[in-house]
Amino acid sequence: MMNGLTNVSYVWDLIRVFLALGAVIIIILFAHRWLGKLMMGKNSIAGQGDQDLEVRQRIPLGVKKQLLVASIRGQLILLAVNEQDVQLIKTFPEKKGESFSLMKEGAPDEE
Repeated sequence: MMNGLTNVSYVWDLIRVFLALGAVIIIILFAHRWLGKLMMGKNSIAGQGDQDLEVRQRIPLGVKKQLLVASIRGQLILLAVNEQDVQLIKTFPEKKGESFSLMKEGAPDEE
């Protein structure tokens, strides 16, 4: 009789451990999300309203390799992105009302 009661006790202990573990995981996920939003505050590029970084064009070059044309603070930037790093290739002044494409014939004039 005593052996049956201890088995039931172990089952309830195991259920409580899993419930507590689930609660801790949920708390960690919410804290991570909240801290992520907090870190993307006023001092980050993404938190500066009209000065956001905007990816204009993405050209895949292979597995985990690509060229990006991005706009930030009135300039277009050409970036080479791979697994290890991001390299700035060239910057261009952004002309209002003009669309930029690496695939069209006339690329922006060099300064």
